[in-house]
Amino acid sequence: MMERLISIIVPVYNVEMYLKRCIETVIKQTYKNLQIILVDDGSNDTSGMICDAYANIDNRIQVIHKINGGLSDARNVGIDVATGDYLMFVDSDDWLREDCVEVLAQVLQVSTKKISACAYLKIREGEANKKKRKQGTGDYVEEWTIEETYKHLFLYQKIDNSACAKLYEKSLFREIRFPVGKLYEDQFTVYKLFHIAQGVVYVDQEMYFYCNRQGSIQNTNFSLRKMDELQAAKECVSFIMDNYPQLSEEVNCRLISSCFHILFAINDKKKWEQQVNHLQGIIRQYRRRMIFGKNVSKKVRFGCLSTCFGFGLTQWIYRKTGVGGRINI
Repeated sequence: MMERLISIIVPVYNVEMYLKRCIETVIKQTYKNLQIILVDDGSNDTSGMICDAYANIDNRIQVIHKINGGLSDARNVGIDVATGDYLMFVDSDDWLREDCVEVLAQVLQVSTKKISACAYLKIREGEANKKKRKQGTGDYVEEWTIEETYKHLFLYQKIDNSACAKLYEKSLFREIRFPVGKLYEDQFTVYKLFHIAQGVVYVDQEMYFYCNRQGSIQNTNFSLRKMDELQAAKECVSFIMDNYPQLSEEVNCRLISSCFHILFAINDKKKWEQQVNHLQGIIRQYRRRMIFGKNVSKKVRFGCLSTCFGFGLTQWIYRKTGVGGRINI
């Protein structure tokens, strides 16, 4: 496996404060046979120059400068130029444990699966040494069927919708690309990759570190573009009902989780009254099934139960307990 070329795609846009940390952890990986693709997506800070500087000191680095097209477009450009047998996506404000790539490659070598994934940590900006949430610390490896994979995904157990913290056989991307112009692009894409791969091999080691920073999509004010998350969830429900109807409860849990996530991000309920009513209507439609269902996450079950006493109470509870709009995280 160490002879196989792995292409690591890093989309870059105005992240000069974080970029060096990210690139350093990639070039210092114990797995050395890498093609490192830095896609400068029209940055107007020094990010592009930082990319070029690293390319001058490491010949594995390839820099692509392009006009701004968004995260999906940058990733797609990286996929198109990647020559590796495997692909990995790393966001430019995140970082890796030094053996992350090697471990994910090793488990794929002895597995029948085409995707490996690892545990991760979300770390709030400015608190690099403090754990925000723990996602497993053991050393065990689990090989999941597609049904098991989807259950973990939809109930937010161990893995999530992010394209990061995973290693993919490149063949999975023959027809799959990230949707250009959409927010929450991973939620439109990752479940389709899982379907093609028919499962995942999971490593319970924290090897990928997400930086939860103020400028990220999760932490920006509500706009109509954030309704893309609902579209992604609805498309996922339709896909699962067509292909895996036995997982209807789990995928509907994911839909309701997305509804809560968007709803709690809306501060001006009067301005966005139409969207609020639509989201609350979906939650009411599925509420009974979520309260009494067997395969429902505790947060979604509790969220639906609390709405019986009014959505205002639900939002107050989640804000007081520190969950806020992040019911699905």
